[in-house]
Amino acid sequence: MPMFCQGCGRPLPEGAQFCPGCGRGTARPPDSQPSFVLPTPSVTPLTSLDRLVMVWDKLAFETNFRFQDVEGNPLGETVRGQTLLLPFTQFTLFDINHQPVLSLDPRRELGLHFDFLIHEPSGGVLAVLEQKSSFLSQRFGITAGGVESWVLTTDATGLRFDIRSTRDGAIVASGQRKMAVATARSEIEIPAGGDVDHRIVLGAAILASHLSSRR
Repeated sequence: MPMFCQGCGRPLPEGAQFCPGCGRGTARPPDSQPSFVLPTPSVTPLTSLDRLVMVWDKLAFETNFRFQDVEGNPLGETVRGQTLLLPFTQFTLFDINHQPVLSLDPRRELGLHFDFLIHEPSGGVLAVLEQKSSFLSQRFGITAGGVESWVLTTDATGLRFDIRSTRDGAIVASGQRKMAVATARSEIEIPAGGDVDHRIVLGAAILASHLSSRR
């Protein structure tokens, strides 16, 4: 059975005592399960709708994002955490009942290279978003269950993003931002029949929007 780091979710080389990505020790009790799991999320509109809108209030002191359905009904919102790793920060997404859905945490490797972890509320790693090239390229590989299954890419303006399957190049999610004076609205679509966890899409959308909000 392959082993995964319980801190960052990376696959571990056979016999490794420390994770080559985050440096965490790899010792765990025999026959215990790694924390890199994909548990079934509670079914709420925020984690099950195929079309939703993310709103950024540009005039607010801190960048946070509100999620709505296409009719404008609230679904949840992000809260910035205490973890700060410039130029990024931690976000936690809560649903309309104030229950945590996921957290997005930055991890710096070397120089300007950043990875991000999407955690479920219990702490298990849902996905690792690994920066694929230069700091300005906004392209991330998305690994879940030890397999890089998707790629997140934003365009040069930061107004559009898509998530494509590494298997066949199919778009499994996309977003387009529309700017206004006080707000920016990103319309997110997740085509039916895709195999991507909606929570991974939401975490990736938060990352893409946060990156573009800094431009």
